[in-house]
Amino acid sequence: AGLALPQIEALSLAHTLRMVARRHEEGSDTLVRCDIGELPPAVRFSLKACLYRFAQEGLNNALRHASGSGQTITAGFKGDCLEVSIVDAGPGIKTPCAAHGGQGLTGLRNRIESLGGKFCIGARPEGGTRLTARFQLSQMASEMEALHA
Repeated sequence: AGLALPQIEALSLAHTLRMVARRHEEGSDTLVRCDIGELPPAVRFSLKACLYRFAQEGLNNALRHASGSGQTITAGFKGDCLEVSIVDAGPGIKTPCAAHGGQGLTGLRNRIESLGGKFCIGARPEGGTRLTARFQLSQMASEMEALHA
């Protein structure tokens, strides 16, 4: 019923993120706003798969903990930094310990950090929670080249 990961290989990152939003809307009967700016035309499959799972888990958390209120995917690329965030308008994370969360958040953190990215989670001043995945693409390319040298 959902998009299988091998199928995203031919999609752009922007299209992949919009697809996650659409699939989430269909499965949850909620709305997801997409604010997707300029993104690199092509990224490694491992990064695209990581961000697919990041968006999927973030939206599922927004549904579970914020009843799907104010779900938004934002994505942009500036300089060398690719950033994708999932926000909601729920009650927000109450304690710093929650930032280390359950298996879902821990899995996201591990997946993102394994590719050299940064994972952030926190309460938004205006209410709700923000999950962010940030990648320096030139750093990722350098690390990949070093592994294959």
